Amino acid sequence: MNIQQLKNLMNQSLSLHREGKFVEAEKGYLQYLHQVGSFDAIHMLGVIANARGDYHRANELIRLALTLNPKNPSVYNNLGSTYLNAKDYGKAIIMFDKALTLKPDYPEAYNNKGKALLQSGEYVSALNCFDQAIKLRPDYADAHLEKGVCLDKLDRHAEAEVCYKHVISLEPNALRAHKNLGVHYQHLGRFDEALSCYKKALELFPRQTDLFRSIVDVSGESLTEADLIHIETVFDKEKDHKLRLEIGYALAHGYERVKQTDKFFHFLNLASGLKRQTYTYSTEKVKTQFSLFKSTVTTAFLKQMSSSGLDNSRPVFVVGMPRSGTTLVEQILASHSEVYGSGELPFLYLGLKKSFAINSDAELCAALRKEGAERKLQEAGEYYCNKLAEINSDSTFVVDKMPGNFVYLGFIKAMLPKAKIIHISRNPMDNCFSLYKNYFVDELHFSYNQTELGEYYLLYEDLMSYWETFNFDDIYHVQYEDIIADQDGESRKLIAYLGLPWEEACLNFHKSKRMVKTASYAQVTKPIYKNSVDAWRKYDKYLHPLIKILHPVDNM
Repeated sequence: MNIQQLKNLMNQSLSLHREGKFVEAEKGYLQYLHQVGSFDAIHMLGVIANARGDYHRANELIRLALTLNPKNPSVYNNLGSTYLNAKDYGKAIIMFDKALTLKPDYPEAYNNKGKALLQSGEYVSALNCFDQAIKLRPDYADAHLEKGVCLDKLDRHAEAEVCYKHVISLEPNALRAHKNLGVHYQHLGRFDEALSCYKKALELFPRQTDLFRSIVDVSGESLTEADLIHIETVFDKEKDHKLRLEIGYALAHGYERVKQTDKFFHFLNLASGLKRQTYTYSTEKVKTQFSLFKSTVTTAFLKQMSSSGLDNSRPVFVVGMPRSGTTLVEQILASHSEVYGSGELPFLYLGLKKSFAINSDAELCAALRKEGAERKLQEAGEYYCNKLAEINSDSTFVVDKMPGNFVYLGFIKAMLPKAKIIHISRNPMDNCFSLYKNYFVDELHFSYNQTELGEYYLLYEDLMSYWETFNFDDIYHVQYEDIIADQDGESRKLIAYLGLPWEEACLNFHKSKRMVKTASYAQVTKPIYKNSVDAWRKYDKYLHPLIKILHPVDNM
Protein backbone atom coordinates (compact mmCIF):
# COMPACT_ATOMS: atom_id res chain seq x y z
CA MET A 1 0.00 0.00 0.00
CA ASN A 2 1.15 3.53 -0.72
CA ILE A 3 0.89 6.35 1.82
CA GLN A 4 -2.49 7.59 0.53
CA GLN A 5 -3.99 4.09 0.64
CA LEU A 6 -2.78 3.64 4.21
CA LYS A 7 -4.24 7.01 5.17
CA ASN A 8 -7.57 6.05 3.59
CA LEU A 9 -7.54 2.71 5.40
CA MET A 10 -7.02 4.39 8.80
CA ASN A 11 -9.73 6.99 8.12
CA GLN A 12 -12.16 4.29 7.01
CA SER A 13 -11.41 2.23 10.14
CA LEU A 14 -11.95 5.26 12.38
CA SER A 15 -15.27 5.94 10.65
CA LEU A 16 -16.41 2.35 11.15
CA HIS A 17 -15.30 2.57 14.80
CA ARG A 18 -17.40 5.70 15.38
CA GLU A 19 -20.41 3.91 13.86
CA GLY A 20 -19.98 1.06 16.34
CA LYS A 21 -18.94 -1.44 13.65
CA PHE A 22 -16.14 -2.85 15.79
CA VAL A 23 -15.45 -6.04 13.83
CA GLU A 24 -14.90 -4.19 10.56
CA ALA A 25 -12.91 -1.42 12.28
CA GLU A 26 -10.71 -3.96 14.04
CA LYS A 27 -9.89 -5.66 10.72
CA GLY A 28 -8.84 -2.32 9.28
CA TYR A 29 -6.67 -1.43 12.28
CA LEU A 30 -4.97 -4.85 12.15
CA GLN A 31 -4.30 -4.48 8.43
CA TYR A 32 -2.85 -1.02 9.03
CA LEU A 33 -0.78 -2.35 11.93
CA HIS A 34 0.72 -5.13 9.79
CA GLN A 35 1.69 -2.59 7.14
CA VAL A 36 3.05 0.18 9.36
CA GLY A 37 3.36 -0.90 13.03
CA SER A 38 1.52 2.27 14.05
CA PHE A 39 0.87 3.72 17.50
CA ASP A 40 -2.59 4.81 16.32
CA ALA A 41 -3.62 1.31 15.28
CA ILE A 42 -2.48 -0.24 18.57
CA HIS A 43 -4.26 2.50 20.52
CA MET A 44 -7.52 2.07 18.59
CA LEU A 45 -7.42 -1.73 18.91
CA GLY A 46 -7.22 -1.19 22.65
CA VAL A 47 -10.18 1.18 22.57
CA ILE A 48 -12.23 -1.40 20.65
CA ALA A 49 -11.31 -4.14 23.14
CA ASN A 50 -12.44 -1.83 25.93
CA ALA A 51 -15.77 -1.19 24.20
CA ARG A 52 -16.27 -4.95 23.82
CA GLY A 53 -15.66 -5.58 27.52
CA ASP A 54 -12.25 -7.24 27.14
CA TYR A 55 -10.67 -4.88 29.66
CA HIS A 56 -7.51 -6.93 30.25
CA ARG A 57 -6.61 -6.98 26.53
CA ALA A 58 -7.59 -3.32 26.21
CA ASN A 59 -5.30 -2.42 29.08
CA GLU A 60 -2.38 -4.31 27.55
CA LEU A 61 -2.80 -2.73 24.11
CA ILE A 62 -3.22 0.82 25.39
CA ARG A 63 -0.23 0.42 27.70
CA LEU A 64 1.78 -0.68 24.67
CA ALA A 65 0.58 2.42 22.82
CA LEU A 66 1.64 4.49 25.82
CA THR A 67 5.22 3.26 25.51
CA LEU A 68 5.21 4.50 21.90
CA ASN A 69 3.68 7.87 22.75
CA PRO A 70 3.99 8.67 26.48
CA LYS A 71 2.88 12.29 26.15
CA ASN A 72 -0.50 11.68 24.52
CA PRO A 73 -3.36 12.66 26.89
CA SER A 74 -5.98 10.60 25.01
CA VAL A 75 -3.98 7.43 25.70
CA TYR A 76 -4.04 8.13 29.45
CA ASN A 77 -7.76 8.90 29.22
CA ASN A 78 -8.50 5.65 27.39
CA LEU A 79 -6.25 3.67 29.74
CA GLY A 80 -8.19 5.17 32.63
CA SER A 81 -11.39 4.01 30.93
CA THR A 82 -10.17 0.39 30.98
CA TYR A 83 -9.66 0.68 34.75
CA LEU A 84 -13.02 2.43 35.15
CA ASN A 85 -14.83 -0.35 33.30
CA ALA A 86 -12.95 -2.96 35.34
CA LYS A 87 -14.10 -1.11 38.52
CA ASP A 88 -10.55 -0.28 39.60
CA TYR A 89 -11.49 3.29 40.37
CA GLY A 90 -8.29 4.31 42.15
CA LYS A 91 -6.09 3.51 39.15
CA ALA A 92 -8.66 5.04 36.82
CA ILE A 93 -8.49 8.37 38.66
CA ILE A 94 -4.67 8.36 38.49
CA MET A 95 -4.80 7.94 34.70
CA PHE A 96 -7.41 10.66 34.23
CA ASP A 97 -5.33 13.02 36.36
CA LYS A 98 -2.32 12.32 34.13
CA ALA A 99 -4.41 13.09 31.07
CA LEU A 100 -5.51 16.37 32.66
CA THR A 101 -1.94 17.27 33.56
CA LEU A 102 -1.03 16.99 29.89
CA LYS A 103 -4.24 18.65 28.71
CA PRO A 104 -5.99 20.76 31.38
CA ASP A 105 -8.89 21.64 29.04
CA TYR A 106 -9.89 18.00 28.40
CA PRO A 107 -13.66 17.65 29.04
CA GLU A 108 -13.75 13.88 28.40
CA ALA A 109 -11.09 13.27 31.05
CA TYR A 110 -12.98 15.42 33.57
CA ASN A 111 -16.19 13.51 32.78
CA ASN A 112 -14.49 10.13 33.13
CA LYS A 113 -12.80 11.16 36.37
CA GLY A 114 -16.21 12.25 37.62
CA LYS A 115 -17.61 8.79 36.80
CA ALA A 116 -14.82 7.11 38.77
CA LEU A 117 -15.34 9.42 41.75
CA LEU A 118 -19.10 8.87 41.56
CA GLN A 119 -18.63 5.10 41.72
CA SER A 120 -16.23 5.59 44.64
CA GLY A 121 -18.86 7.48 46.63
CA GLU A 122 -17.01 10.80 46.26
CA TYR A 123 -20.16 12.63 45.16
CA VAL A 124 -19.10 16.23 45.80
CA SER A 125 -15.76 15.78 44.02
CA ALA A 126 -17.52 13.99 41.16
CA LEU A 127 -19.98 16.86 40.80
CA ASN A 128 -17.09 19.31 40.52
CA CYS A 129 -15.62 17.23 37.68
CA PHE A 130 -18.90 17.11 35.77
CA ASP A 131 -19.29 20.87 36.18
CA GLN A 132 -15.78 21.39 34.85
CA ALA A 133 -16.48 19.15 31.83
CA ILE A 134 -19.68 21.12 31.11
CA LYS A 135 -17.87 24.44 31.50
CA LEU A 136 -15.38 23.32 28.86
CA ARG A 137 -18.08 21.83 26.63
CA PRO A 138 -21.57 23.18 27.42
CA ASP A 139 -23.37 20.76 25.07
CA TYR A 140 -21.68 17.67 26.57
CA ALA A 141 -24.76 15.46 26.98
CA ASP A 142 -23.04 12.62 28.84
CA ALA A 143 -21.58 15.02 31.42
CA HIS A 144 -25.05 16.52 32.03
CA LEU A 145 -26.44 12.98 32.40
CA GLU A 146 -23.80 11.91 34.91
CA LYS A 147 -24.27 15.18 36.77
CA GLY A 148 -27.96 14.28 37.11
CA VAL A 149 -27.07 10.88 38.57
CA CYS A 150 -24.68 12.57 40.99
CA LEU A 151 -27.28 15.14 42.06
CA ASP A 152 -29.77 12.34 42.72
CA LYS A 153 -27.15 10.69 44.95
CA LEU A 154 -26.85 13.98 46.84
CA ASP A 155 -30.66 14.14 47.16
CA ARG A 156 -30.77 17.27 45.01
CA HIS A 157 -33.60 15.82 42.99
CA ALA A 158 -35.07 18.95 41.41
CA GLU A 159 -31.66 19.80 39.94
CA ALA A 160 -31.21 16.21 38.75
CA GLU A 161 -34.51 16.37 36.89
CA VAL A 162 -33.36 19.53 35.12
CA CYS A 163 -30.18 17.72 34.01
CA TYR A 164 -32.03 14.71 32.57
CA LYS A 165 -34.44 16.97 30.67
CA HIS A 166 -31.54 19.04 29.36
CA VAL A 167 -29.86 15.89 28.02
CA ILE A 168 -33.06 15.00 26.15
CA SER A 169 -33.15 18.52 24.71
CA LEU A 170 -29.58 18.01 23.46
CA GLU A 171 -30.09 14.43 22.29
CA PRO A 172 -33.81 13.52 21.95
CA ASN A 173 -32.91 9.85 21.40
CA ALA A 174 -30.68 9.56 24.48
CA LEU A 175 -31.80 6.22 25.92
CA ARG A 176 -30.17 6.58 29.34
CA ALA A 177 -31.67 10.03 29.83
CA HIS A 178 -35.21 8.74 29.23
CA LYS A 179 -34.59 5.73 31.47
CA ASN A 180 -32.94 7.76 34.23
CA LEU A 181 -35.74 10.29 34.20
CA GLY A 182 -38.21 7.40 34.45
CA VAL A 183 -36.36 5.92 37.43
CA HIS A 184 -36.19 9.39 38.98
CA TYR A 185 -39.98 9.81 38.72
CA GLN A 186 -40.59 6.23 39.84
CA HIS A 187 -38.59 6.67 43.04
CA LEU A 188 -40.46 9.90 43.75
CA GLY A 189 -43.77 8.05 43.38
CA ARG A 190 -44.68 9.93 40.20
CA PHE A 191 -45.67 6.74 38.39
CA ASP A 192 -47.62 8.21 35.45
CA GLU A 193 -44.64 10.37 34.46
CA ALA A 194 -42.29 7.39 34.93
CA LEU A 195 -44.51 5.26 32.68
CA SER A 196 -44.43 7.92 29.97
CA CYS A 197 -40.61 8.00 30.08
CA TYR A 198 -40.28 4.22 29.89
CA LYS A 199 -42.73 3.95 26.99
CA LYS A 200 -40.89 6.65 25.10
CA ALA A 201 -37.58 4.87 25.66
CA LEU A 202 -39.05 1.57 24.44
CA GLU A 203 -40.51 3.30 21.39
CA LEU A 204 -37.03 4.63 20.56
CA PHE A 205 -35.22 1.38 21.38
CA PRO A 206 -37.52 -1.68 21.01
CA ARG A 207 -34.61 -4.02 21.86
CA GLN A 208 -34.28 -2.51 25.34
CA THR A 209 -36.58 -5.17 26.74
CA ASP A 210 -35.55 -4.47 30.35
CA LEU A 211 -37.98 -1.57 29.98
CA PHE A 212 -40.89 -4.02 30.02
CA ARG A 213 -40.12 -4.73 33.68
CA SER A 214 -40.08 -1.03 34.49
CA ILE A 215 -43.32 -0.47 32.58
CA VAL A 216 -45.07 -3.31 34.41
CA ASP A 217 -43.82 -2.08 37.77
CA VAL A 218 -45.33 1.40 37.37
CA SER A 219 -48.47 0.52 35.37
CA GLY A 220 -50.69 -0.06 38.40
CA GLU A 221 -54.30 -0.95 37.61
CA SER A 222 -53.90 0.01 33.95
CA LEU A 223 -51.99 -3.21 33.23
CA THR A 224 -54.14 -5.74 31.31
CA GLU A 225 -53.81 -9.38 30.32
CA ALA A 226 -53.65 -8.20 26.69
CA ASP A 227 -50.52 -6.22 27.59
CA LEU A 228 -48.95 -9.33 29.09
CA ILE A 229 -49.85 -11.50 26.10
CA HIS A 230 -48.06 -8.98 23.89
CA ILE A 231 -44.98 -9.13 26.14
CA GLU A 232 -45.10 -12.95 25.96
CA THR A 233 -44.86 -12.81 22.16
CA VAL A 234 -41.71 -10.68 22.53
CA PHE A 235 -40.36 -13.17 25.09
CA ASP A 236 -40.98 -16.14 22.79
CA LYS A 237 -39.05 -14.50 19.95
CA GLU A 238 -36.15 -13.25 22.04
CA LYS A 239 -32.99 -15.39 22.02
CA ASP A 240 -30.60 -13.23 24.07
CA HIS A 241 -30.14 -14.66 27.58
CA LYS A 242 -30.10 -11.36 29.49
CA LEU A 243 -33.03 -9.91 27.59
CA ARG A 244 -35.08 -13.06 28.16
CA LEU A 245 -34.54 -12.90 31.92
CA GLU A 246 -35.54 -9.22 31.97
CA ILE A 247 -38.75 -9.96 30.04
CA GLY A 248 -39.35 -13.00 32.25
CA TYR A 249 -39.35 -10.84 35.38
CA ALA A 250 -41.70 -8.37 33.69
CA LEU A 251 -44.13 -11.21 32.95
CA ALA A 252 -43.81 -12.62 36.47
CA HIS A 253 -44.58 -9.26 38.07
CA GLY A 254 -47.41 -8.67 35.61
CA TYR A 255 -49.10 -12.02 36.14
CA GLU A 256 -48.81 -11.57 39.90
CA ARG A 257 -50.59 -8.24 39.45
CA VAL A 258 -53.49 -9.81 37.52
CA LYS A 259 -53.59 -12.78 39.93
CA GLN A 260 -52.66 -15.54 37.46
CA THR A 261 -50.64 -17.53 39.97
CA ASP A 262 -49.48 -20.42 37.78
CA LYS A 263 -48.14 -18.05 35.16
CA PHE A 264 -46.65 -15.83 37.86
CA PHE A 265 -44.51 -18.67 39.18
CA HIS A 266 -43.84 -20.15 35.74
CA PHE A 267 -42.12 -16.96 34.63
CA LEU A 268 -40.65 -16.21 38.05
CA ASN A 269 -38.91 -19.60 38.25
CA LEU A 270 -37.81 -19.30 34.64
CA ALA A 271 -36.42 -15.78 35.05
CA SER A 272 -34.69 -16.47 38.36
CA GLY A 273 -33.15 -19.59 36.83
CA LEU A 274 -31.82 -17.54 33.91
CA LYS A 275 -30.45 -14.98 36.34
CA ARG A 276 -28.79 -17.68 38.45
CA GLN A 277 -26.85 -18.88 35.39
CA THR A 278 -25.10 -15.52 35.04
CA TYR A 279 -22.83 -15.66 38.12
CA THR A 280 -21.08 -17.99 40.55
CA TYR A 281 -22.19 -18.21 44.16
CA SER A 282 -21.50 -20.53 47.06
CA THR A 283 -23.28 -20.78 50.43
CA GLU A 284 -20.07 -22.23 51.83
CA LYS A 285 -18.17 -19.06 50.92
CA VAL A 286 -20.73 -16.94 52.77
CA LYS A 287 -20.49 -19.30 55.75
CA THR A 288 -16.70 -18.90 55.72
CA GLN A 289 -17.05 -15.12 55.46
CA PHE A 290 -19.42 -14.91 58.43
CA SER A 291 -17.24 -17.26 60.47
CA LEU A 292 -14.30 -14.95 59.79
CA PHE A 293 -16.27 -11.99 61.16
CA LYS A 294 -17.08 -13.96 64.30
CA SER A 295 -13.47 -14.99 64.86
CA THR A 296 -12.33 -11.37 64.34
CA VAL A 297 -14.84 -9.52 66.50
CA THR A 298 -14.32 -10.89 69.99
CA THR A 299 -14.54 -9.39 73.47
CA ALA A 300 -10.78 -8.84 73.35
CA PHE A 301 -11.07 -7.12 69.95
CA LEU A 302 -13.77 -4.74 71.18
CA LYS A 303 -11.71 -3.92 74.27
CA GLN A 304 -8.63 -3.26 72.11
CA MET A 305 -10.59 -0.99 69.77
CA SER A 306 -12.42 0.87 72.54
CA SER A 307 -10.13 3.90 72.14
CA SER A 308 -10.78 4.16 68.37
CA GLY A 309 -14.48 4.93 68.57
CA LEU A 310 -15.66 8.35 67.38
CA ASP A 311 -17.75 10.63 69.57
CA ASN A 312 -20.46 11.08 66.94
CA SER A 313 -24.10 10.26 67.55
CA ARG A 314 -25.56 11.39 64.17
CA PRO A 315 -25.54 8.03 62.32
CA VAL A 316 -28.56 5.75 62.56
CA PHE A 317 -28.01 2.34 60.97
CA VAL A 318 -31.11 0.37 59.99
CA VAL A 319 -30.00 -3.21 59.35
CA GLY A 320 -31.51 -6.60 58.61
CA MET A 321 -32.24 -8.78 55.64
CA PRO A 322 -33.17 -6.96 52.42
CA ARG A 323 -36.98 -6.78 52.07
CA SER A 324 -37.40 -7.09 55.85
CA GLY A 325 -38.89 -3.61 56.33
CA THR A 326 -35.79 -1.42 56.47
CA THR A 327 -37.32 1.08 54.04
CA LEU A 328 -40.51 1.27 56.11
CA VAL A 329 -38.52 2.01 59.27
CA GLU A 330 -36.45 4.63 57.48
CA GLN A 331 -39.55 6.30 56.07
CA ILE A 332 -41.14 6.53 59.53
CA LEU A 333 -37.96 8.00 61.02
CA ALA A 334 -37.29 10.37 58.11
CA SER A 335 -40.77 11.87 58.47
CA HIS A 336 -39.50 13.50 61.68
CA SER A 337 -38.21 17.05 61.29
CA GLU A 338 -34.90 16.21 62.99
CA VAL A 339 -34.13 13.06 60.98
CA TYR A 340 -32.76 12.81 57.47
CA GLY A 341 -33.24 9.59 55.49
CA SER A 342 -30.32 9.06 53.13
CA GLY A 343 -31.26 5.65 51.74
CA GLU A 344 -28.73 2.86 51.25
CA LEU A 345 -25.27 4.35 51.55
CA PRO A 346 -22.04 2.64 50.42
CA PHE A 347 -19.81 4.64 52.75
CA LEU A 348 -19.34 2.17 55.61
CA TYR A 349 -17.49 -0.37 53.48
CA LEU A 350 -15.87 2.32 51.31
CA GLY A 351 -14.44 3.92 54.44
CA LEU A 352 -13.02 0.61 55.66
CA LYS A 353 -11.66 -0.14 52.18
CA LYS A 354 -10.04 3.28 51.87
CA SER A 355 -8.58 3.38 55.38
CA PHE A 356 -7.23 -0.17 55.50
CA ALA A 357 -6.34 -0.35 51.76
CA ILE A 358 -8.21 -3.64 51.36
CA ASN A 359 -10.37 -5.20 48.64
CA SER A 360 -12.09 -8.02 50.52
CA ASP A 361 -13.52 -8.92 53.90
CA ALA A 362 -10.71 -11.43 54.41
CA GLU A 363 -8.13 -8.67 53.90
CA LEU A 364 -10.08 -6.41 56.28
CA CYS A 365 -10.11 -9.00 59.05
CA ALA A 366 -6.38 -9.62 58.59
CA ALA A 367 -5.68 -5.87 58.69
CA LEU A 368 -7.70 -5.45 61.90
CA ARG A 369 -5.28 -7.81 63.64
CA LYS A 370 -2.23 -5.71 62.75
CA GLU A 371 -0.55 -2.89 64.64
CA GLY A 372 -2.14 0.49 64.02
CA ALA A 373 -5.61 -0.94 63.34
CA GLU A 374 -7.15 1.34 65.99
CA ARG A 375 -6.12 4.47 64.11
CA LYS A 376 -7.23 3.11 60.75
CA LEU A 377 -10.62 2.18 62.21
CA GLN A 378 -10.92 5.73 63.51
CA GLU A 379 -10.05 7.07 60.04
CA ALA A 380 -12.79 4.90 58.54
CA GLY A 381 -15.27 6.32 61.05
CA GLU A 382 -14.19 9.87 60.24
CA TYR A 383 -14.58 9.18 56.52
CA TYR A 384 -18.10 7.82 57.11
CA CYS A 385 -19.20 10.79 59.20
CA ASN A 386 -17.72 13.28 56.72
CA LYS A 387 -19.70 11.63 53.94
CA LEU A 388 -22.91 11.95 55.96
CA ALA A 389 -22.14 15.64 56.43
CA GLU A 390 -21.73 16.07 52.65
CA ILE A 391 -25.23 14.70 52.12
CA ASN A 392 -26.82 16.47 55.09
CA SER A 393 -25.19 18.78 57.62
CA ASP A 394 -28.26 20.06 59.47
CA SER A 395 -30.33 17.17 60.86
CA THR A 396 -29.77 15.73 64.31
CA PHE A 397 -29.74 12.21 62.86
CA VAL A 398 -28.97 10.74 59.44
CA VAL A 399 -30.38 7.30 58.62
CA ASP A 400 -28.36 4.80 56.59
CA LYS A 401 -30.64 1.92 55.71
CA MET A 402 -28.16 -0.35 53.92
CA PRO A 403 -29.60 -3.70 55.12
CA GLY A 404 -26.40 -5.67 54.56
CA ASN A 405 -24.55 -3.61 57.16
CA PHE A 406 -25.74 -6.24 59.62
CA VAL A 407 -22.62 -8.21 58.70
CA TYR A 408 -20.42 -5.36 59.99
CA LEU A 409 -22.40 -4.72 63.16
CA GLY A 410 -19.47 -5.60 65.44
CA PHE A 411 -17.18 -3.26 63.51
CA ILE A 412 -19.78 -0.47 63.67
CA LYS A 413 -19.91 -0.76 67.46
CA ALA A 414 -16.12 -0.40 67.63
CA MET A 415 -15.95 2.45 65.12
CA LEU A 416 -19.03 4.49 66.04
CA PRO A 417 -20.07 3.43 69.57
CA LYS A 418 -22.64 6.24 69.88
CA ALA A 419 -24.38 5.43 66.60
CA LYS A 420 -27.96 4.23 66.86
CA ILE A 421 -28.57 0.77 65.43
CA ILE A 422 -32.04 -0.52 64.58
CA HIS A 423 -32.35 -4.16 63.59
CA ILE A 424 -35.60 -5.13 61.89
CA SER A 425 -36.62 -8.73 61.34
CA ARG A 426 -39.54 -10.29 59.52
CA ASN A 427 -41.22 -13.67 59.22
CA PRO A 428 -38.55 -15.73 57.39
CA MET A 429 -40.90 -17.11 54.75
CA ASP A 430 -42.42 -13.71 53.95
CA ASN A 431 -38.97 -12.13 53.88
CA CYS A 432 -37.48 -14.76 51.58
CA PHE A 433 -40.50 -14.94 49.30
CA SER A 434 -40.32 -11.17 48.84
CA LEU A 435 -36.63 -11.50 47.95
CA TYR A 436 -37.16 -14.39 45.56
CA LYS A 437 -39.85 -12.66 43.53
CA ASN A 438 -37.87 -9.45 42.97
CA TYR A 439 -35.07 -8.57 40.57
CA PHE A 440 -32.28 -6.54 42.15
CA VAL A 441 -29.81 -4.29 40.37
CA ASP A 442 -27.39 -4.59 43.31
CA GLU A 443 -26.75 -8.30 42.75
CA LEU A 444 -28.12 -10.10 45.82
CA HIS A 445 -26.72 -13.36 44.52
CA PHE A 446 -28.24 -15.50 47.27
CA SER A 447 -31.81 -14.56 46.30
CA TYR A 448 -32.35 -16.27 42.93
CA ASN A 449 -32.48 -19.88 44.12
CA GLN A 450 -34.91 -20.91 46.84
CA THR A 451 -32.52 -23.32 48.58
CA GLU A 452 -29.60 -20.89 48.57
CA LEU A 453 -31.90 -18.12 49.74
CA GLY A 454 -33.08 -20.17 52.73
CA GLU A 455 -29.51 -21.12 53.58
CA TYR A 456 -28.44 -17.47 53.52
CA TYR A 457 -31.30 -16.53 55.82
CA LEU A 458 -30.13 -19.10 58.37
CA LEU A 459 -26.59 -17.71 58.17
CA TYR A 460 -27.98 -14.21 58.76
CA GLU A 461 -29.89 -15.45 61.81
CA ASP A 462 -26.76 -17.16 63.12
CA LEU A 463 -24.58 -14.05 62.70
CA MET A 464 -27.17 -11.83 64.38
CA SER A 465 -27.32 -14.30 67.27
CA TYR A 466 -23.55 -14.00 67.58
CA TRP A 467 -23.69 -10.19 67.74
CA GLU A 468 -26.30 -10.50 70.48
CA THR A 469 -23.88 -12.46 72.69
CA PHE A 470 -22.05 -9.17 73.32
CA ASN A 471 -25.18 -7.73 74.98
CA PHE A 472 -25.16 -4.54 72.94
CA ASP A 473 -28.09 -3.23 74.98
CA ASP A 474 -28.37 -0.02 72.94
CA ILE A 475 -29.34 -1.86 69.75
CA TYR A 476 -33.07 -1.57 69.10
CA HIS A 477 -34.78 -4.70 67.75
CA VAL A 478 -38.14 -4.35 66.03
CA GLN A 479 -40.39 -6.88 64.29
CA TYR A 480 -41.93 -5.92 60.94
CA GLU A 481 -45.22 -7.60 61.82
CA ASP A 482 -45.44 -5.56 65.04
CA ILE A 483 -45.23 -2.30 63.06
CA ILE A 484 -47.99 -3.52 60.73
CA ALA A 485 -50.20 -4.54 63.69
CA ASP A 486 -49.59 -1.40 65.77
CA GLN A 487 -48.20 1.38 63.62
CA ASP A 488 -48.82 4.11 66.20
CA GLY A 489 -47.26 2.30 69.15
CA GLU A 490 -44.22 0.96 67.30
CA SER A 491 -43.57 4.27 65.53
CA ARG A 492 -43.60 6.10 68.86
CA LYS A 493 -41.10 3.58 70.26
CA LEU A 494 -38.77 4.13 67.28
CA ILE A 495 -38.82 7.91 67.74
CA ALA A 496 -38.37 7.53 71.50
CA TYR A 497 -35.32 5.32 70.87
CA LEU A 498 -33.71 8.30 69.13
CA GLY A 499 -34.60 10.47 72.12
CA LEU A 500 -36.75 12.79 70.02
CA PRO A 501 -40.17 14.29 70.77
CA TRP A 502 -43.06 12.68 68.93
CA GLU A 503 -44.34 14.24 65.69
CA GLU A 504 -47.59 13.19 64.02
CA ALA A 505 -45.92 13.31 60.60
CA CYS A 506 -44.28 9.98 61.47
CA LEU A 507 -47.71 8.31 61.22
CA ASN A 508 -48.25 9.83 57.78
CA PHE A 509 -44.91 8.71 56.32
CA HIS A 510 -46.58 7.80 53.02
CA LYS A 511 -47.20 11.49 52.35
CA SER A 512 -43.48 12.28 52.40
CA LYS A 513 -42.10 13.71 49.15
CA ARG A 514 -38.63 12.23 49.71
CA MET A 515 -37.21 9.89 47.10
CA VAL A 516 -37.20 6.15 47.87
CA LYS A 517 -34.56 4.35 45.80
CA THR A 518 -35.30 0.71 46.66
CA ALA A 519 -37.78 -1.93 45.52
CA SER A 520 -40.06 -0.80 48.38
CA TYR A 521 -40.89 2.56 46.81
CA ALA A 522 -44.47 1.49 45.96
CA GLN A 523 -45.25 0.23 49.47
CA VAL A 524 -43.96 3.21 51.45
CA THR A 525 -45.82 5.74 49.33
CA LYS A 526 -49.09 4.23 50.60
CA PRO A 527 -50.53 3.88 54.12
CA ILE A 528 -49.62 0.67 55.96
CA TYR A 529 -51.57 -2.34 54.72
CA LYS A 530 -51.65 -5.83 56.18
CA ASN A 531 -51.67 -8.10 53.13
CA SER A 532 -47.86 -8.31 53.20
CA VAL A 533 -48.08 -10.41 56.39
CA ASP A 534 -48.21 -14.15 55.69
CA ALA A 535 -48.32 -13.35 51.96
CA TRP A 536 -46.29 -16.48 51.20
CA ARG A 537 -48.98 -18.89 52.44
CA LYS A 538 -51.18 -18.66 49.35
CA TYR A 539 -48.15 -19.70 47.28
CA ASP A 540 -46.90 -22.50 49.53
CA LYS A 541 -47.13 -25.20 46.85
CA TYR A 542 -44.60 -23.24 44.75
CA LEU A 543 -42.17 -22.68 47.62
CA HIS A 544 -41.28 -26.23 48.74
CA PRO A 545 -37.48 -25.78 48.48
CA LEU A 546 -37.65 -22.67 50.66
CA ILE A 547 -40.06 -24.28 53.14
CA LYS A 548 -37.75 -27.28 53.45
CA ILE A 549 -34.89 -25.02 54.59
CA LEU A 550 -36.83 -22.58 56.77
CA HIS A 551 -39.45 -24.86 58.31
CA PRO A 552 -37.55 -25.16 61.63
CA VAL A 553 -37.32 -21.36 61.85
CA ASP A 554 -40.89 -20.60 60.83
CA ASN A 555 -42.50 -23.05 63.28
CA MET A 556 -45.28 -23.77 60.83
